[in-house]
Amino acid sequence: MAELILTALCSEQLKYALSTEDELRAQLAEQTDKEEWLGRLSGSDAATDTYSKLLEDEVFLLKIGNTAGLPLNFLCPSEKSLFPEVGDKWSSEEFVKIRNKLLGTWYKTNSAFLSLGDAIKLFKTSPESTNTNNKEELIKDIYNYLNRKQLINYGVLHLVDHEPIYDVSGPKAVVIGAGIAGLACAKQLTRMGIQVLVLEANSLTGGRIQTIESPDGLKIDIGASMINAEWKNEMTILIDQCKIGVDIVPEKVILMDHKKDLFNENVLTLTPKIFMEDMDLLLFGDDEFANLPGMTVKKALDVAYERKDVLAEYLRNKLFKEFEDAFALEQSEFMKAYVMLTNVLKEWNGRKHSFNEYCKAEAKKLKSECLIKQKESAARNSLISNLITHVSLKKFEISLDNIQSLDEMHYYMEELVESINFYQNTTSDLSYCQVKDILVGCIEGMFGESVETLPLSALKTMPWTGRRSKFITCQNGMQDLVECLKDGYQIETNRVVKKVSYSKSEDKYIISGDNFTEEANIVVCTLPIGVLKANDVVFEPPLPESKLEALNKSKIALKKEVIFEFENMFWDKHKAGAFCNLPNPFNSTDVDSFGTIFAVPGKPVLVVSYIGAKLSTIVNWSEEKVVSRAFQVIKNFFEKQTLRYKSVFVKDWENEPFIKGYHIVPTEDESLIESLAKSVSVDSKRCKLYFGGEHTNRDCQGTVNAAFCSGLRVAGEIASDFNDVLNY
Repeated sequence: MAELILTALCSEQLKYALSTEDELRAQLAEQTDKEEWLGRLSGSDAATDTYSKLLEDEVFLLKIGNTAGLPLNFLCPSEKSLFPEVGDKWSSEEFVKIRNKLLGTWYKTNSAFLSLGDAIKLFKTSPESTNTNNKEELIKDIYNYLNRKQLINYGVLHLVDHEPIYDVSGPKAVVIGAGIAGLACAKQLTRMGIQVLVLEANSLTGGRIQTIESPDGLKIDIGASMINAEWKNEMTILIDQCKIGVDIVPEKVILMDHKKDLFNENVLTLTPKIFMEDMDLLLFGDDEFANLPGMTVKKALDVAYERKDVLAEYLRNKLFKEFEDAFALEQSEFMKAYVMLTNVLKEWNGRKHSFNEYCKAEAKKLKSECLIKQKESAARNSLISNLITHVSLKKFEISLDNIQSLDEMHYYMEELVESINFYQNTTSDLSYCQVKDILVGCIEGMFGESVETLPLSALKTMPWTGRRSKFITCQNGMQDLVECLKDGYQIETNRVVKKVSYSKSEDKYIISGDNFTEEANIVVCTLPIGVLKANDVVFEPPLPESKLEALNKSKIALKKEVIFEFENMFWDKHKAGAFCNLPNPFNSTDVDSFGTIFAVPGKPVLVVSYIGAKLSTIVNWSEEKVVSRAFQVIKNFFEKQTLRYKSVFVKDWENEPFIKGYHIVPTEDESLIESLAKSVSVDSKRCKLYFGGEHTNRDCQGTVNAAFCSGLRVAGEIASDFNDVLNY
């Protein structure tokens, strides 16, 4: 839920740098740019012209490629390996044209099974073609590749009369864990003709998806509840297939300060710009202080605070140099701005060395901690003024590229001067820090770890974009998705797996627990990261050292939520998705005053979350105290209301014996994720051990979508490894 606040406050404030060195990231940036052009055309007569239609088609293909994780105009490395004949027998252009058309066709009608016969019919051979058989052979190979990779024909397919019914007499698979990762994998394996048995330790299926029913019959999600509805990702496709009603989470976020006043709009607009600029520079900057090894988010923010003087002076000088002609044309306006800038930045010459020398002094311990704090305190009074100024200049610099008239130039200069005037007072520093604390709290909410220890590099996994993400909830609860995926194979609950061993003599895996034993050729382990780290399951032979090391390095996000059900939605007039009490600057430990409240759309339910640093504050509280203090957070915001809740639920994932934590703390360490996801081979062609779960997915770590995609990924690996047996 913290993602909602981050996307509402930050996403449109400043475009986060997308690394164009990564071809798929560049493709994602291209999609964003073209969608912006489409948005501009949508309100004009041009929306119906040929160019607009062509642009729509291009955006559609880009969305398909980005969802599938494939480059549109060339082969990805795995495709080059699987299709070495491309470039010789067939051209790469022909390959990507067929692949993209097959993907696009299934995405348009994703509730139906796309058969090989239907795939071939899509390509009507032209009279000039003399390679009909060769083309059909290529279509078949590409179709089978997409099918095995689980890029098409996944999820809940309703039109089963077009889907071949495979003879379930192939190898047997045991899936450990009936969360959405295990169920997604089991569904696909059954479709391949594999005998599937799912073993779930709990009495209920769904894992961290849990929907409960209140005494009045209201369905409430107390686990995963929100889905990022960025066009057609895998989860939104599943929702379409299941024909489940959804509610859109309102994008609006309302902030209130400690004086019960709605927060100043100027501060709310500019602070996220500052925050994102800081993170952008420290993550992707090209100077020696960007991406320092071992730097935490907290340390990065401290360093960013010190470097503002250097950055602001650089931007000011760059502005004056590049736009000298503009100053000559509009001398009076620009001189006014120059005077204001001089007043704000008059102490710069005495503090030019602040950033570099600060880092050196700290590294070499040449200055005492007391002296460093004195230096920080002395700089603090004018720091935020400098900060806002450099962001305003940055915006002005970008905007000048498109200025069409002097009137527009006046507008931007007035905005610049207004920003300087507003932030030349002592309250600006306080305001910035309050909003920054909200943003830091949201980061802790997403990652489930305090910024004191969270590596700065982890922020690269956050979905910063130049637009807002849309979030949805399931009207009847997320459990509906679980129920749709459970059809077609056997599930046994209350089966606590304690040992997975490979028997060389029998050439089988033996999966055992209290009072049960199962045998299988294929084992898919989708146990939560917390259970694996706790060594609750014994593997024989032992897991590879690389996987054990990855498990040891992985961190678990902790989260506690208090869910209140009310008689009515008394907050609905605000049309907001979240309400935030800004921290009291005079009492930073006041848990009652600093809280984030999430409103479940369409239901009289408010949720108060405790994550990261806040969770450590209440870790030893009784459940009664947690409920009481969480309710106080709500009362502080809606103090004019007479509040009385009907029911309350407290969810603490750390204390769930078969889960032991909320999710993995997202990491940018690709080698770690690869080690967690890598299958384990034994001395057999018929047996293999696979790993799925949200912690094994590179993208969207810690989310329902990551878990679902990991199940599809494992199914794809099995389809490739056992292709000679499955004929799939």
